[in-house]
Amino acid sequence: MSGSVSRIRLRLGVDGWRRPAGALYGPGHGLLLQVLRSVSAEASAALHDADRRKPFALSPLTVDMRSESVAEATLVINVWDVALSQLLGAALEAALDLRVNVGGASAVVVDVTVEPPVRLSALVAMSAPPSVRVSFESPTFFSHGRRFGRQRYGLLPIPEQVTRSWLRAWQSAGGPGPTPEPVDFLTFGERVALRGVHDLSTKVVRGEKTALTGFTGQVSFAWVGEEAWGGRFLVALARFAEYCGTGAKTGHGFGRTSVCGGRALEAGR
Repeated sequence: MSGSVSRIRLRLGVDGWRRPAGALYGPGHGLLLQVLRSVSAEASAALHDADRRKPFALSPLTVDMRSESVAEATLVINVWDVALSQLLGAALEAALDLRVNVGGASAVVVDVTVEPPVRLSALVAMSAPPSVRVSFESPTFFSHGRRFGRQRYGLLPIPEQVTRSWLRAWQSAGGPGPTPEPVDFLTFGERVALRGVHDLSTKVVRGEKTALTGFTGQVSFAWVGEEAWGGRFLVALARFAEYCGTGAKTGHGFGRTSVCGGRALEAGR
């Protein structure tokens, strides 16, 4: 379905788990590629090598111990590309009992739950105040590129960076604009103000290759521009962020975002 986003939940049984339980950042990305590889090695490799923001976002891979060496792992996959969604759907038809590697341990897919897709046009049509409060639930950061041979990251919820991240994913998903002309990344963010910060802190977690630092907590944003459509569109982007995440490495479990105040997306389905 064009201009929509889908959510898939995977549950796996894991044998011989020797690592600590909890949220893992990175293994979920490898798991997704393994599932896709079961139906198309070429598509899996192309997705891995793509030098752009990939059209999906993942939760951290959450591992719960069931016995001394047996664990249960869960992963939430959000995807907004039609071709990838169809390919993933074909892979999931054969995913039950598929044997995969998770964090160096052998695992098998035991349950797949596919939620109905959400139409992005419905998110814009929903009534909304000109402000929104969001929760950054997993470490969130923004890539500022490399300098002097080192990758640089931003660790503050600056409105321009937050909304730019949301808007890029929205446009790549085919989300409708509020006006006939495309919305500019920078000028839109300049008319969004930060109105409140709640329990904001930084957290260091281990990624696939190195430790990464991101912020978590709740932040309130408000539309301060003159355009009447701005507030509603801001909230629509925040609702979409419950799927696309915020910032860098959302395909590895970072930047998981939710709108505070209940399941705001239910009415948009």
